[in-house]
Amino acid sequence: MKKTAAVITLVLLASAAQAQRVNLNSSAFHGLDLAGIKALKADIPAPVSDVEKAGPRVALLLNADESNRRDPVWPGYDVFGQPVLLYEAGIRSFLIAHPNPPAGYAPLFAEPRPVFVQQGQIPGFNFTFSFHFPLNGVDTFAYRYKAEGKPEQDVRTMVHERFHVFQQTGFKPARYARRDSEPDGEDLAMAALEQKTLKSALAAEGTEAAARFVRQFAAVREERYARFPDARLPESREERLEGMARYVDQALMLRDGLSPQPGGQAALLSMQLDWFPDVDKMEKSRYYATGAAQGLLLDRAGRSDWKALVAAGAFPYEVIRQAFPLTDPAAALAEARREHGYAALLATGLQKASAFQAAKTAAIAAYEALPGIEWSVPTGRNMGFSAASPDYQLSGTETLLPEMYMIDAKTEGYALNVTDRQAVLADMAVRFHAQAAVLLDGRAFTPADGVYSFETLTVTETGLDLRVSRPGTLTVTGRKAAVSLD
Repeated sequence: MKKTAAVITLVLLASAAQAQRVNLNSSAFHGLDLAGIKALKADIPAPVSDVEKAGPRVALLLNADESNRRDPVWPGYDVFGQPVLLYEAGIRSFLIAHPNPPAGYAPLFAEPRPVFVQQGQIPGFNFTFSFHFPLNGVDTFAYRYKAEGKPEQDVRTMVHERFHVFQQTGFKPARYARRDSEPDGEDLAMAALEQKTLKSALAAEGTEAAARFVRQFAAVREERYARFPDARLPESREERLEGMARYVDQALMLRDGLSPQPGGQAALLSMQLDWFPDVDKMEKSRYYATGAAQGLLLDRAGRSDWKALVAAGAFPYEVIRQAFPLTDPAAALAEARREHGYAALLATGLQKASAFQAAKTAAIAAYEALPGIEWSVPTGRNMGFSAASPDYQLSGTETLLPEMYMIDAKTEGYALNVTDRQAVLADMAVRFHAQAAVLLDGRAFTPADGVYSFETLTVTETGLDLRVSRPGTLTVTGRKAAVSLD
């Protein structure tokens, strides 16, 4: 009887566990032996904080913010430099650190940052994230996720993309450049050799051992840039932008108390540096890891000024060259080739380049054989897209996306949404094939050769919605139709 009464008492106390912690080893519970008390512990629900109720992504993002405030990962970077809208697609949204929440957002808790919640959809928010999402007059960073995704990866992505927003004002702008030459097998092999030297530098024990591998890296890169001089500026720019954002998301999120991994940042970067570069990865993808690795090596070299130099306009590779000067580039290059198996890398690079060119030829032929008219339409000033790799550079600045998931473009009097089809992206236009219904000034229009001025234009079919409510011109030539805006 006494034991039953004690159980009731414990359950009642557990319901108020948030307000008062119960000491189960206390002698206040007469009539129960220690073994009996321990057996009851599992029946008592653990206290759940308000932060935990908001879900693991909100909790982890707030923890990352607190860690960064205690020990900034980059001077001036603030996880909540903008309010953050965290949207569970179609279900609910959390609004964090917003000074003026819109109607419908109910306060959830106030510390360590104010968090508000609203149930339901956010119409028109289809992309994974938006750098500048206007919300009740406040510039907000918005992120869309699915509950079945990985919270740690979602928060790392938010930290990464929020750093890009910081770079827009916290970094001196770098001149844009595009590489025109297409990588060949030797370029791929030397890029893989660069990655091997960086990986060895990260794994080296001692400053001098690491410095030897960093000098190998610089010697290989200088030799590669001598062959492809137009690669220097675009690669350096990507390492300064994407490489530094990767450095930040890993350096912060791998801390204890957040989402640490065995071996930390060096181990994760080493795994990424192991990936042999493909031709399309030479445009952007590989510089996340090569840039972040250089940042970590500058940390280890004791260059406390490197972040300020990069923010002021320097490229990470320029600071690496200053910190690890090359005295004998030819000897360092020969050493790198010998120690890291360059002959095997070259064989792999040649095979990859050949396979890429064959795939590119087939992809171009498949695109040109698609049915319907090839439309060329503006992308406007506010355009986003998502696509799968690989993509293929065509003549000039055009890129073929054989598997394009979505293009969304908007400007005054103009809206375009295209999903799940092949497309070609140019500087300010996108091309795709369609067998669509066309309305010109509100009337059905069958495309025929000619030049047509319009006040309104709509082009629609499954996966395509183009709506223009401003003056423009439609030019039709054979199986091609081009839209321009006045």
